[in-house]
Amino acid sequence: SWAILLEDPPPRMPANVSTQVLIGWWWIFCLIVTITYRSSLVAHLTVPGMSLPLDSFEDLIQAKWSWGMEPNYGSGWEWLSSNENPTAKQIFKGLQIRELSEQMQRVQEGSYAFLSWKYYIRSIIANQYTNDRGYQPFYTAQNEYFNYGGYAWSYRKGAPFLRRFDEMTLRLVESGAITHWMDRLI
Repeated sequence: SWAILLEDPPPRMPANVSTQVLIGWWWIFCLIVTITYRSSLVAHLTVPGMSLPLDSFEDLIQAKWSWGMEPNYGSGWEWLSSNENPTAKQIFKGLQIRELSEQMQRVQEGSYAFLSWKYYIRSIIANQYTNDRGYQPFYTAQNEYFNYGGYAWSYRKGAPFLRRFDEMTLRLVESGAITHWMDRLI
């Protein structure tokens, strides 16, 4: 049995037919087991392991990457600069300010993250870095940080449609319609 499993068959076959059938089936079983083992071993040794993506500020800091923003100093800058969270403070401290083209080049070189607004960067990537087949060489983190910059709609005082407008806006946001439209637009 061990000789067949190790692919070293015995020098002579038994004369009994039932023993020959048993050994034949055992040989097929051993053949399947050894082929499965070898192919699995080869697959694990030849395919490199994939590292986990960096999806948060904590991941960036732990991986010892560098990161940056464009020099626009908008609400994202204000959010990072005034944030009391120790992780956000550390991100702000290591922030590199560079133009968009230089940021994207550094990201392509590796070990660098570009911090930007989700829909802005997705439109840039779709427009400038995606080929005809839809391939783009960037990974966009799944974790999103809310930076409220005081966005508002202005109406005259006592506008009769204000309550109805607020309800419809809230419904659009809660239903996911705005996210769906933005995804389709990009």
